[in-house]
Amino acid sequence: MTPSVPGPALVQVAPGPGGVADYMHCVEREWQARGSSSAALMFAEPSGDADTLGAQLARQGVAAPQPLALVVHFSGYGYGRRGLCFWLLDELARVRAEWGASLTLTVVFHETFAFGPPWRTAFWLSKPQEYIARRLARMADALWTNTERHARWLRGVVGQARALAVWPVFSNVGEPDSLPPCADRAPDAVVFGSAPTRQRTLDTLAPLSAALHRLGIGAIVEAGEGPASIVPPGLPPIRHLGRLESMEVSRLLAATRFGLIEHAPSGLAKSGVFAAYAAHGCVVVRAGTGPGVHDGLVPGRHFLLAPSVAAGAEPAAVGTALAEWYRPHRLALQAAELFEVATGRRRDGPARG
Repeated sequence: MTPSVPGPALVQVAPGPGGVADYMHCVEREWQARGSSSAALMFAEPSGDADTLGAQLARQGVAAPQPLALVVHFSGYGYGRRGLCFWLLDELARVRAEWGASLTLTVVFHETFAFGPPWRTAFWLSKPQEYIARRLARMADALWTNTERHARWLRGVVGQARALAVWPVFSNVGEPDSLPPCADRAPDAVVFGSAPTRQRTLDTLAPLSAALHRLGIGAIVEAGEGPASIVPPGLPPIRHLGRLESMEVSRLLAATRFGLIEHAPSGLAKSGVFAAYAAHGCVVVRAGTGPGVHDGLVPGRHFLLAPSVAAGAEPAAVGTALAEWYRPHRLALQAAELFEVATGRRRDGPARG
């Protein structure tokens, strides 16, 4: 693999399949559309010498001491059962030893580590997962993440010695150039994502169904792989569409007024579902009180909290404000910035959001 312009070979690595791999491939398509020569690898724990990261790089025509800009998309659960991917640290250490100063490593932290109460598995896995994330952050030359919460933790690990960029995730189901007005859309609500995510969203919103009715939501449209969700009582009627292609999801969101979600406000900026709603100007409704402002997202201004929805609420301004919040971190802008960070042309990635 030879770059079309002078500079290091540029390679992205992600686990797959899933949302992290989708993110990587969206960036890859954007880079290639701009004429950049790069490669995107799906990477799993090697079962032999032929599967090591060094071997996969060699198959791309990249070998030490050729300069290499390596972008690792990190989500522990993607790389290892229960997020315990110690092997990834070993693979990157081997590549670092082989390339030496010819390697520039950028780590995109889609997640850091899990946490939860003592009766949840995440509590017992938190410390080893945190160890992996710390080691990875310290190995990197530059860091990239999606929420202020992650960025604060990473800055505490590496101090000011590393470039650290913060960009909320982009929509991987399209970004329309123009959006129909709220009033021209069907007064329905979309719930999409994985089957467990959809079920959890509906279960969380079920006790607050009165708020959905106050908004005039006539039906809920469910899209995504897997079976239809079990419908809790009290919700508007649900129509299950099953799995849709990205273009079909985009058309559905652009034609529908509302989007339902259950993520905590501090995690909205790392949600691909939320990014899709934002890119399409949907009015997002979530359960819970969610105090505080996170990543520039203000409850009541950029999304609605179901318990506080009043009769006669005017949601149009909320969808417009959310679309405006999203615009500065569209895919094209993020891909261009990540290219600059990964290739060492920018050493101080700006914070966004």
